[in-house]
Amino acid sequence: MSAPAITVQRSVRRVQWARLAPRLALYGTIGLLAALGLRELVSPSQVKPPPVPRVQVPDGAAEGFATDFARAYLTYDAAHPDRREQTLADFAGGPIDADGGFSPPQRDSQQVYGAAVVQSRSPAANAWVYTVAAQTTNGPVHLTVPVQRDRDGYLHLTDYPGLVGPPAAKGADIPAAGRRVDDEALIAVVRRTLGNYVAGSDENLLADLAPQATVSTPSLPLRLDGMDDPTWVRNGRTVRAVVDAHTPDGGRLRLAYELDVKRGDRWYVSAIAQDPTR
Repeated sequence: MSAPAITVQRSVRRVQWARLAPRLALYGTIGLLAALGLRELVSPSQVKPPPVPRVQVPDGAAEGFATDFARAYLTYDAAHPDRREQTLADFAGGPIDADGGFSPPQRDSQQVYGAAVVQSRSPAANAWVYTVAAQTTNGPVHLTVPVQRDRDGYLHLTDYPGLVGPPAAKGADIPAAGRRVDDEALIAVVRRTLGNYVAGSDENLLADLAPQATVSTPSLPLRLDGMDDPTWVRNGRTVRAVVDAHTPDGGRLRLAYELDVKRGDRWYVSAIAQDPTR
C-alpha cells in the first residue's frame, strides 16, 4: 500500500522573497563597505604619527659664550681685582652674582692658557650645559656652564657653574697586528713615502703618489729614524706603519700612519693618514 502524497502550499510572494534574500544580503554588504570607504575618504581616521625626536642644533655662539665665561671666571689677579670684575660684567644678570659666585683668593693669581668645550647636553630647547676644559697656571679645571638663548636671541647664564671631573676615558687597546707586508717593493715605497712625508719634502713625495692623491705634509719637519714592519689592514688596500722620527731640536716621536696603496706599473700611495680636502 503506497504512502499518501503530501501537498505543501506556499504563497508566490513568499517564494520570491526567499529567492531574493541572499542577493539582497550581498548587495547590502557591498553598500555598507562602500559607505565606510567613502566616509574614510571624506573624513579619514585621525591616526597620530609617531613622535619625532627633538634634535638640538649645535650653537657655535653658545659654545663660545660658555668658553669665554669659563676663561673670565677662572682668571684672577689679587693685584688687579677690578679686571676680573670688568670681564665678568658681560655675563652678569639673572640669578648669577656679579663675581659668578666665586671670590678668588686675595693673595694669589691664576691665568688660563686655553679652554674648550669637551662635552655638552641639551636639557631643553635653546638651552645647553657645556663642560669646558681649561688649562690654568694651577692645573687643569673642568667647569659646567649652563647657557640659554632667549626669545630675542640673546645668550645668558641660567645658573652658577659647577666644578666637575673630566670626561670618562680609558687607555685604548692597540689594534691587533694585521698580516705582515711581505712585498719588498711595497715596503720600500712605504718607507720612502713616509720619510719624505714627515720631512715635508713635497717634490720627492710626488714620485710615489698616485695621480689623484691629495696630501698635506706636516708643518713641523721631522727626520725618519726607522720603521717597524708594515702590516695590511682593511681588505688589503691599506697599510699601517709605525715609524720613529726626531725633530730638529732632538725631540723623539713614535708615530703611526695608515697609507692607502694601489698597484699599477708599480706600487703607489693614494692617501696618507687622511684626505685634507674632506
